[in-house]
Amino acid sequence: MIAQNSLQFIRNVFRSLSNGKLIGKINHVAIAVKDLNKSTNLFKILGIEIPKAQILPNHGVNVKFLNLGETKMEFLEPIDDSSPISKYLSKRNGGIHHICIETSDIDQVLKLLKQNKISTLTETTKIGAHGKPVIFLDPQDCNGVLFEFQQI
Repeated sequence: MIAQNSLQFIRNVFRSLSNGKLIGKINHVAIAVKDLNKSTNLFKILGIEIPKAQILPNHGVNVKFLNLGETKMEFLEPIDDSSPISKYLSKRNGGIHHICIETSDIDQVLKLLKQNKISTLTETTKIGAHGKPVIFLDPQDCNGVLFEFQQI
């Protein structure tokens, strides 16, 4: 039942991408890495400006956002072993961690999630790396994909 609800919700989310109502564009794709500098070097070679790393102690990561036209790639390096990214890397050798989608009304998204019994990783929104409210969906309800919704 939950899988069917999540599939319908995901279909509705991506259907609304085209009409610009509640859901907007993909803001960024986040990649978990063991070494920020080594991981972003490919993009430096290709002429992409590499910003200085931001330290986000509340999230347990060092982060670099690379601007790629209409979207960004976020590289996440754990600060220490208690970081969620460190736990992710202990099971994998890096890779896509999550996809962030913009929303014009994160409270409405949260309401729709609850109505459709789609689990989130926290009960309420928290402030994300861009200083805006975010909510993460439970990957178990989204075919193994970790989605983040960010207020724009």
